[in-house]
Formats: sequence, structure tokens, C-alpha cells
Amino acid sequence: MPRYTLLFYLFFLFGIQGVSYSQEISSKDLDSLVNLDFKTLSDQFYKILETKPSIAILYAKAHLKKGKKEKDLNKIATGFYLTSLTHLDNLEKRIQYIDSAITIRERTKYKKFLSFLYVHKGYVYNINNLFDKSLDHYLEALEYAKKTNNNAYITIAQNNIALLKRKLGKYDEAKSLFKKCLSYRKSRLPEHKNDSIRYLVTLSELIITHIHNKEIDSASILNNQGMLMSLKIKMPKGKEIIRLFKFNKGILDYHKKEYPTAIKNINNALKPNEQLFFENTSLINAYLFLGKSHNALSKKQVGLTYFKKIDSIVQQTNYVIPETRLAYLEIIEYYKSLGDKNNQLLYIDRLLYNDSLFNTYYKSMSTKINKEYDTPKLLYQKEQLISDLQTKKDTSFYGLIFLSIIIILITSFFLLVIKKIKFTKSVLRS
Repeated sequence: MPRYTLLFYLFFLFGIQGVSYSQEISSKDLDSLVNLDFKTLSDQFYKILETKPSIAILYAKAHLKKGKKEKDLNKIATGFYLTSLTHLDNLEKRIQYIDSAITIRERTKYKKFLSFLYVHKGYVYNINNLFDKSLDHYLEALEYAKKTNNNAYITIAQNNIALLKRKLGKYDEAKSLFKKCLSYRKSRLPEHKNDSIRYLVTLSELIITHIHNKEIDSASILNNQGMLMSLKIKMPKGKEIIRLFKFNKGILDYHKKEYPTAIKNINNALKPNEQLFFENTSLINAYLFLGKSHNALSKKQVGLTYFKKIDSIVQQTNYVIPETRLAYLEIIEYYKSLGDKNNQLLYIDRLLYNDSLFNTYYKSMSTKINKEYDTPKLLYQKEQLISDLQTKKDTSFYGLIFLSIIIILITSFFLLVIKKIKFTKSVLRS
């Protein structure tokens, strides 16, 4: 999926690349930076994180040191969080710093920020293919967000759970969650123009889900809407976000059997630097549909090069989604058509490795997402239905009592009238 989705909850505050550090941090450097105010430290950190990571870490540590010096728990937590961003290649350290930020935040009265930290922790596990742990922390984020009535982070947590559901092939459930997220984003558009980017990112994810579910007409209508809305955004991000919809259009063109147009649109979306803009999921889909489009045009060798790019991603990152399997099947079929048994065996082995990774990553997550998200949700709905039925039953019961009293009163009235009439007749006869 695009970088914007995986960093959905940060939304363009920072674009993070690989970081490594060799520079020693002297106490003198830190002491000079500690004299700066927190806002300057934070702003400078984000400004140079990508380009000068070895200096950015100075600002993070200065923020943390200044927070401790002033005994400001909120600033200490932020310092730990900033420091976590400087350890992208060390999962253990990164999680340690995030956990420290969470521990400190729990001691403050500002609990809303906990939702952000749990979402971030879930994201870190997500990009490391630890989907079980990722789901755990998205659910924690959702719980805290609901407790604090934080609609923004309820939406973000639901969005990320929807992405996991889509990976499992639960497209209808993913669509339902994306639509809830869109509804919230749309409600904010009139007063928060900057939310248009967030809205469009979610819209693009819904479109992709429709495509996976073979709902091409629905996806096309929504993609046209997204394209038009992107063109109206004047800020620089508008030019970048439109690439999501061009990419979607390329895949839609493939499904409409417009193969040359599909190739053109997908290639245009990947430029100028596909690795910086797209995360592995979208790259895999881009290469898959470029390969399939070339195959459809009888350019099998060209198609093979794209399928092998998917294999390279799997070999380098161990990142797999359902679409990676399709690429291996295409490669095996190609070598089978040539009678090349050695390469057939090689890629059959790689397909088996792909399948073992997929089962490891997703099987337990599927059980967990049913047990910890879907089942509690269904139980809550069940309780609500029982409550509603009980209320209806109580209403009916009290209504029946009221009706019975009315009937008794009316009956008594008529009996009294009849008795009076009989008495009058008796008097007249006398």
C-alpha cells in the first residue's frame, strides 16, 4: 500500500527512510541543544530526519534530556517517541523507546496520546511482518480511543484494522470499515480543508478493496471522483496524491482489457522514484499487473521481468501478500512452457517458501482478528439486540397492563350504564 496508508496516523508529518548512526554524541553538543525550546527541537528533528539522521538523533536526545531536566512527563514521553524514530533498523530498541513513551504517558492525565503511541507501535510491527502483534496494538489503540471519545484515532485504528482484513481477503468487512472512516473524514472537510488528503487516502484504499472484490464499476466511479478531487488540491501533496488514483486507474484498465493503457498509467504512477513513493504492497500489485498486461499482449519475456521483481521483494524482505503467490504461478508457467525443469523446480521451491511465510504471518492473525475484533463486536451487537428486545418486551408488558386497565374501566362504565338503564325502566314500570 502507499506510504500514505502505512503512515496513515502521521499523515505527512514525516517520511522516514533507513537510518544508521556512527557519530558519537558529546555531552557538549547535547548541552547546547538543551537550551533550545521544545518546539524548535521537535521542528528541527523532523526537518533533518531524512537528510541528516545522525544529527537528528541529537535533537531527539536533547528533547528527552530537557524533558527530564524540567520533570515534564509529556515532554519526556515525546522525547522517547522521537528517539524511537531514529532506530528504524533495530526493532528491539525502537519498541523499547515506544514502550518507555507509553509508560510515561500512562502517568499523565493526557491519555488521548496513548492511542497514537499504540497505533505507532502497531505500525512498527506491521512493517516487520509481525501482524499478530500489529493487530494487538491497533486493538489497544481502538480501546483507548473509545474510552477518551477520540474519534480521530478511532478512525485511524479502524483504518489499519481494515487494511489487515483486506490482506486476509475479508473484503466486505474491510469495505465496511473504510466506509466508516470515510464518513468521519467527510464530516470534517467543510471546516478542515487539510483533511482532504486524509479523505483521499482512505478513498483510494476503498477503491483498491473494490478492485480486489472484482467490483470494477464501483471502483471506477469512486476512482474518477478521487481523481477530480485531487486535481482541486492546490498544496504540493495534491500532485502526489493524484498518483494513487492514476495507479488505481492502471489496474482498472487491466480489468477492462485495455492493456496498453494499463501499462502506461501504472508506469506513470511509479515515476519518478517508485521505491520512495510506494510501499511493498503497491509495488507488488504494480509489478503484477504490468506483468499480466504484457502477458496479455503476448510479451511473455517482458511480463516475466516484472514477476521476478516481485520475487526479489520477497527474497529481500520476506514480505508476502496473496498477490505474491500469483506472480510465482506465472513464473512457473512460463518455464513450464519452455520445458525448463530446473527453473520450474527453483520457483516451485520459492512458491512453497512464499506459502509457508503466508501461513506463518496470516493464519494466526486470521484467528485473532475473529476472536479479538469480530467476535467481541458480534457479542456487543447481540447484547444490544437482547437489550432492545427486552425494552420492547417491557414496553409491550406495560402497554398490555395499561390497555387492560382501560378495558376494565370501559367495561365497568358500560355495566354501570346498563344497570342505571335497567333501574330507570323499573321505576317507569312502577
